[in-house]
Amino acid sequence: MAFEPSVSELQTMGRLAYTKAQNDGIAGIVGVYGYAKSLLSSHIVSYTGISGVYFPYTGEPNFNNDVPAPSKGASVCHEMAHRQGFAREDEANFIAYIVCINSDDAYLRYSGYFLALRHAMDRLYEADRGAYRELHARYSEEVAADIKANSDYWRSFEGPVEERVTQMNDTYLKTNSQDDGVQSYGRMVDLMLAQKRLAGL
Repeated sequence: MAFEPSVSELQTMGRLAYTKAQNDGIAGIVGVYGYAKSLLSSHIVSYTGISGVYFPYTGEPNFNNDVPAPSKGASVCHEMAHRQGFAREDEANFIAYIVCINSDDAYLRYSGYFLALRHAMDRLYEADRGAYRELHARYSEEVAADIKANSDYWRSFEGPVEERVTQMNDTYLKTNSQDDGVQSYGRMVDLMLAQKRLAGL
């Protein structure tokens, strides 16, 4: 990706995207409050496998500013979705996707589609590896490079810390009625498919 947004640009983009979503009546967005904040020591936070976190006691969405550029915008919008009251991870991912792709900003639109592509292709890989390979072969060189850079980035942080935090997050989500645990992030694909079916009615 040629564009690397600054923290202040990401904050402004997120607010503008949610303001537009509210004005457009999208996805029950009812207000835009505050800014998403960059996590201190974002690079170190990556060892936990976390790209963002929402602190419910303070109402603060926080994002990891060290992750590859294509993911940052969707991460900001995901954490802001929690601020809107969408507690479930699949719903927050879906809201982030909707808010991003309906943004006036080209970077955010790409980030939203990048989020959706990764989760949809993960699900397709599980269901039909032949179809996965066929679609993967259609990626442009630029998209393929972004996907590879994202995978390489997270692979470089794999280890016992990431495994332990993922296990803790999985337990936390299951304790809070998200039975799929960390797998629930990818369940946004079910919501995307439901939206597609509704649009066809």
